[in-house]
Amino acid sequence: VNQITNDSFALNILGLVYLKLQLIEKAKKNFKKAITANPNYIDSYNNLGKTYFDSEDLDKAFIFFKKAYKVNKQFSKTLINIGNYLSLKDKNLYAVKAYEKALLNEPLNTEVLSNISIAYSRNKDFDNAKKYYDKAVNNNKNINPSLELSLFYLYIYKNKFKKAWELFESRKGTPKFL
Repeated sequence: VNQITNDSFALNILGLVYLKLQLIEKAKKNFKKAITANPNYIDSYNNLGKTYFDSEDLDKAFIFFKKAYKVNKQFSKTLINIGNYLSLKDKNLYAVKAYEKALLNEPLNTEVLSNISIAYSRNKDFDNAKKYYDKAVNNNKNINPSLELSLFYLYIYKNKFKKAWELFESRKGTPKFL
């Protein structure tokens, strides 16, 4: 471990290992070391930001996502991370813009299509939410439960209870379901 102090790639990998082992502070420390070793290594910014994001320190996460964006304004993972932050901050139209920019690089990315659908759902824009939901489903039959739950709520909002009921069980697969 002491021999990799200047290898940003190795430090980043070590941070990911610590993250997998739930050693969050050690993971953060290694991502920061990787950034110091190479300030242009975008993965370390995104991984550090995602670590803060998963710990629900959203504003700190956003700081690192913005730094990653400065390194490369076209990197899809950074754009997705920024979109996720903006969506959780109820800035859904800005989130959609970030996601759409990510789609330019990966037009069939189911995660991005799903996130766009969820962002439109949060804005109660049923037509666009459904459009992106359908695109996500067409690209991948294993749709994430959060997307299905979002569509469930939209159907409820639109008083389409029969269609909503078909998606009701999706709540069980979401991270917040106990």
